[in-house]
Parts: sequence; C-alpha cells; structure tokens
Amino acid sequence: ASGYQALYSNTNGIWNTGAGVYSLYNNTTGNYNSGYGVQSLYTNTTGYSNTGMGVNTLYSNTTGIWNTATGTTTQLWESRPCFRQH
Repeated sequence: ASGYQALYSNTNGIWNTGAGVYSLYNNTTGNYNSGYGVQSLYTNTTGYSNTGMGVNTLYSNTTGIWNTATGTTTQLWESRPCFRQH
C-alpha cells in the first residue's frame, strides 16, 4: 500500500495493491485487487480480481469480480469530493 490510509480496513485480504489516497479503503477480505488513484475501489469489501486506475474508479464496487476501469469517476454512483477542506 502506498498512499494515506490505502488498504485501511484490510483484515484478511491477500495480494491487494493500493496506490493512492484512500484506495481500497474499505477492503476487508477481497483478494487480487489493484487500485491506482485517489479513492479507487474505495467501497470494495469482498470483491476480487478488480483493477481501478484513476480517481474514484470502481468507487461503489463492493462485491463485484473481474472488473476493470480506467479514467476519472468511472462507475461512481455518488457525487463526492475527493478531499475535505479542514
């Protein structure tokens, strides 16, 4: 994992790569996932073999398998800012 809180909730997931702020943040037991970009695969929990490359790619994917997304806000079902101003 490389990036602030990447793979933050990972408990038993294996062979995951999170490169970006909050990438694979909620992943708990999902395996073989790769998230490259801010919040890519953010809500993934048990999905496996997914690849997201870009900001918010596959953001709302939770249990899906064998998905690939590139670009920005690909498959983003909720409109959210990437960062909060404090």
